[in-house]
Amino acid sequence: MRLFSRVVKTFVENGNVLTDSMVDSVLKSLTSVGRLREYNKVLKVSQENGFITSGNLQSKITFRLASAGKKDEASEFIASNTDLDHKAWASFIEGCCAAGDLETASTYFENMVEKNGVSHASYAFNWLVYSYCSRKRAKDACENQLKPWHDTYKELIRKLLAQDGFKDALSLFDLIKNDGFPPFIDPFIEYVSRIRFPSMSVFFVFLKLFSKLQGFVTRI
Repeated sequence: MRLFSRVVKTFVENGNVLTDSMVDSVLKSLTSVGRLREYNKVLKVSQENGFITSGNLQSKITFRLASAGKKDEASEFIASNTDLDHKAWASFIEGCCAAGDLETASTYFENMVEKNGVSHASYAFNWLVYSYCSRKRAKDACENQLKPWHDTYKELIRKLLAQDGFKDALSLFDLIKNDGFPPFIDPFIEYVSRIRFPSMSVFFVFLKLFSKLQGFVTRI
């Protein structure tokens, strides 16, 4: 790293400027030899010599570190870059999901919302939902209370019903309505039709769902 530091310093002192592509090339080289732990050292030297990490490169870095399971290095990068934009946060969460670390992804999703608000959180949220569903943990995905895309609602309902989460899936109906999306009832019909001996409570709740769709108030 001392050699790299001297080379960068000489390069800059001769009137040159470090670019994203230059720094990214160094980081890719480290990745190819399994030395991702040195990412932050390279970035620190580069920043000490005037380099400003762009949002695009921030996203690449957070994803690579997180997807490779380098949680500590990714956390260090996030902590040392207070100007991290929402895309870089989302890439980090996507990387955690790719690595199967959904707990860390969920924790940092909450941090992302605290720092940047919910306006740019949809992409990361949808990654979380799909990741939970793909690991048969759809019920855990219901714990987050942000506005997903309509397709995400549909996927979550399908997965919940596939995992016998009828009531959890039904609870999403009001959220879909409140978020201004059209109703999505086909999976419910298919679910009930597959049950050989549905309980009366399932029928009552299902009838109430239809009454909502028709705009009537049903007293159960």
